[in-house]
Amino acid sequence: MRCGLLVLAIVLSAGGGCGGEKRSEEPRTVANVAPAGSGDGGLAARPELDVHVICEVYTRAGKKLGAEIDTRLEAGSVTEDEARVLMQKLLPSEAVPVVRAIMKDMHLSSDDVVAYERAHPEIVQRCVSAMTHRLQPSIMRLARATSGIAWRTDLTRAQQEAVRDKKPVLYIGCTSMDRGCRELDRQTFADQRVKARLKDGSIIPVYDDLAAEDDPNAAARKTKLHIDALPAIILFDTHGVELRRWATFVPADVLLPELVRAAN
Repeated sequence: MRCGLLVLAIVLSAGGGCGGEKRSEEPRTVANVAPAGSGDGGLAARPELDVHVICEVYTRAGKKLGAEIDTRLEAGSVTEDEARVLMQKLLPSEAVPVVRAIMKDMHLSSDDVVAYERAHPEIVQRCVSAMTHRLQPSIMRLARATSGIAWRTDLTRAQQEAVRDKKPVLYIGCTSMDRGCRELDRQTFADQRVKARLKDGSIIPVYDDLAAEDDPNAAARKTKLHIDALPAIILFDTHGVELRRWATFVPADVLLPELVRAAN
């Protein structure tokens, strides 16, 4: 993929483009993508527009788009082509139909929203940020699902597998909202040398999503593993004995030698 999943994720979070292409700083929202004169006249009980209403529109859009990705992931494996289509839908310019449908559900006039957004561009940027915040967990799950790395999600089962097959375990405790965790996905695990090591079967990789709002048992796992900061990176030997631990972002050049040493 010339412009891969991780680059597209950066597009959402930082406004970048493919292959170094520069994009306009103006957020591409309903205000500057939807055609003029596309009002939803005749709708009753329209809420008064303010930052809370506008942000609610984009937050709902993020939730809806994220749910589409999660549903697809739960249905089974996702090919790179399918992932590309899903990611394309998350671009602000492609999300407009979803945003407009939500506006209609909320009895909002497109013309009124367009006028408000043009008058308050700083609010629009905050609202788009809220939408991408909502999407981040789904984006990162999709990226991992198409990485080619056979990530496990249960450390206990992974360690049982490690004892049986005499292999070390690499445990990653993260949340998609943590900047260091996102950097691990974008840099360290995108490094071809690290990917090759984690795909060759010599190490059992575990990715534990510690987002408390999604998993009521996350706090207990953090306590058990003495995790006080994220990202949590722990390397275990074949018997579950801890070899090395980090509580920060670790670049590929630092992690790779430790993986090689543990596997040998």
